[in-house]
Formats: sequence, C-alpha cells, structure tokens
Amino acid sequence: MIKKIKKINIEKLILISTMILLIGVPLITIFSYTCYCLKIQIPFSVNRAYLLWYGVPFLFILYILDLIINKKKINYIDILIYLLIILGILSTIYAVDINTSIYGENVRNEGLLSLLSYYFILLNLKNMTNRKYKKIIIKTIISLGIVQIIYGILQVYTNWSIINRMAPHVAIGLNGNPNFFGSYMVIFTSFTFSMYMLKQERKYLILSVIFFIGLCLCYSTGPFITFLLVVIFFIIFYRKQIKWKNLLKILLLLILTYFFTNYSVKYVHNNILKDKVNPNSTLSLAIKDFDLSNFGNGRLKIWKNSLPLVKKYWVIGAGLDNFGKVYGAKNGYYYDKAHNVYLQIAVTNGIFALIVYLVLMAIIFFKGLKIKESIYISMLMAFIGYSIQAFANISVVEVAPTFFVICGLLLGRIQKSKKSLVINDTY
Repeated sequence: MIKKIKKINIEKLILISTMILLIGVPLITIFSYTCYCLKIQIPFSVNRAYLLWYGVPFLFILYILDLIINKKKINYIDILIYLLIILGILSTIYAVDINTSIYGENVRNEGLLSLLSYYFILLNLKNMTNRKYKKIIIKTIISLGIVQIIYGILQVYTNWSIINRMAPHVAIGLNGNPNFFGSYMVIFTSFTFSMYMLKQERKYLILSVIFFIGLCLCYSTGPFITFLLVVIFFIIFYRKQIKWKNLLKILLLLILTYFFTNYSVKYVHNNILKDKVNPNSTLSLAIKDFDLSNFGNGRLKIWKNSLPLVKKYWVIGAGLDNFGKVYGAKNGYYYDKAHNVYLQIAVTNGIFALIVYLVLMAIIFFKGLKIKESIYISMLMAFIGYSIQAFANISVVEVAPTFFVICGLLLGRIQKSKKSLVINDTY
C-alpha cells in the first residue's frame, strides 16, 4: 500500500487542485452572472466560495502526503501558518456568531473555511519544486487576468444585456465591485510592469498597457495610487537594473493610455451608447478631488470607530468575518468589513493573529528583496501592490486566492538556497 502511494505524483495533484480553484472561482462567477442577466432560475445554489470550501480537505490531505511521501520538512513558515489556523479556529469557537465565523458574512463568504483554503494553497505551493508546474500556474493566472480584462471592457464599452455590470461606465470584471477589480488589477499591473523593466520583452509592455486599462476602468483611486507607489518603489530599489529608455517608454505609454481610456469611455457613452457619463465619476476627477479627510468614502471614520473593538476583542477577535456583527449600522449603512485588511484581522481574529500575519508578510517582503530572478522580483512587486492597497480595501474570495498563490510561490523561492532555483526566468 505504501509503495503504491509513493508512486503518486503529489505535486501534480497539487497543481490540478490549484488550477481547479483558480479557474473554477471566475468560471462559477461567469455562470451565475450569465444566468442572472438572462433571468434564468437555477434549481440549486451557486456560490464561488463553495469550490474553495470543498477544496479544503483535498488540499489538507495533499499537504500531509507531500510531507510524508516527498519528505518535505516543516519549517518556521509552516509553523506560522499553523498558528494562524489555530487562532482562526479559536476565534470561530468563541465567535459572536459562530455560523458567520465558519461560512463568512453573507455574499462575502470569508469565514474559516475560505481562510483554510487560502492557507493550504500557500502551504502546498511553497513546497512545490517542479519548474514546469510553477510555470503553468503563473501562465494560468495571467490568462485569467486577461479574461477579466475582456469582461471588464465589455462591461464598459457595450450595453449587451448578457453582460453583468454595476454601472454602465465602470468595470468590475468578475469581482462584483470596482474596488475589488482594482485590487485584482494592481497584482497584474505591478507584475507585468516589473517584468518589462527587467526583461525588456514587448509582450510584457503590451500586457502592462492592457492591465493598466483595467486599473483605469475600475475608477478606484486606492488601487490606482497603489500602482504608482509600486512604480516609485521599483524605480528606487531596482534603479541599477533599469534601462531608463525603457522606463520612459512605458511611462509615456501608460500616461497616454490613462488619458485615452478616460476620453474613450466618455465618448462611447455620450455619443454611441447615448446613456451619458457623469463627468464627476471619471477617474481623473476622482484623483484630482482626492481628500484625505474623507479618504475612501469615509474609511477614516470606520477605522476610528473600529479601534474600540480592537481593544474589546484583542485576544482572539470577535469571530472571523464577524466585523459587521460588532460594528453594527452607522448612519443607515451596515459595514460588514473594516475596509482595511489588517484592521479587519485585529477586530475579527485578534492582535496575536495580526502579529503572526504581519510577521509572515514581513518575511516575504524583506527576504524577497534579496531575490535576483526577474520573475520573483515581479511577483514581489505584485505582492507589495496587493499589500499596500489592503490598507484601504477588503479581502474577497475572488482576489485573495491569487494573492496567496503568489505568496506560496515566493515563499517556495525564499526557503530554497541561492544555488537551488525553483523556476527558470523565461516566460
């Protein structure tokens, strides 16, 4: 029996499981969007989070088998993830609302089951050593990003009834909200921008423009400003590896893309679709009128009102995704998230969980800065981009799995010696 198990290619099964989750979530979303637009009544419940939940036991078994069969060693990274899992379980046991802590707030679905899927995705991918499998995962992520861009463009530049949209001129992709679509696009714009600067390949220049269009179409200032910060960080930290001619080329192209996107949206809606775009909704005006005192539609007020909750639930939190249960309604609005990933963790999972999470993120950041391969540097920029926008955004099941895949791949490189490269530098 043991000999038969040893013949199983565990890493291939991990690859398949990861691919199913990465592709399945947006696929389910497209299906539900299409049914909603066509007014088709489905006799069963469709929820993209179910796929993540069902994947938890398989991911757990694969992780254990990988440790045993491939003799992978448990290190400090594994221990940090174990601590997050334990603290999450404790927070669920003593939650204000246990059901919400297990399954997550309605629609959001970021309870214990979703978090477990994120953690086991990370644990499995950090132990993956097969270069070919890693390449497949990265190419799949990029391909899915292109699919989201196409859907986002259709949301903005067409009035097709089969396309689900939040507002006629705003792209939400398959993420349900422009802010979430923006956080998704930050990952891709940061990655492709860095790849172009390091590799000087035309395909990354084209992809940078494509994903930047998505960043503009979501009309969300937080992710847009985050990308600018990533660009500044990259220029400062990797200035010795930069060809300034290429930097000027891509910056000029992105600036032209920015103005073209803003103009084209107004032109198409005002002159072709005839539904008129409110000039006050453009990204350029949003950036111009950016007001820190009312940052992100009152996020500062939410953060200020959340601080007493951190003090009250500092040990193990109020329960995963229980923010809305303890924050309540303010001025007629029900806030189910803190609009700050780190504050959200503090309130719902406690200070100790936040510390462990920050330590894990700090390891990826500081040790990631020592990596020399362009593919990993670019993934690090994507990691930084997501981590910055997380200060004013929320974690959602449509975006978080991609982030944790990147974290897993980065940690896999970090825990290897400099002589042992996990993946080549050609994509």
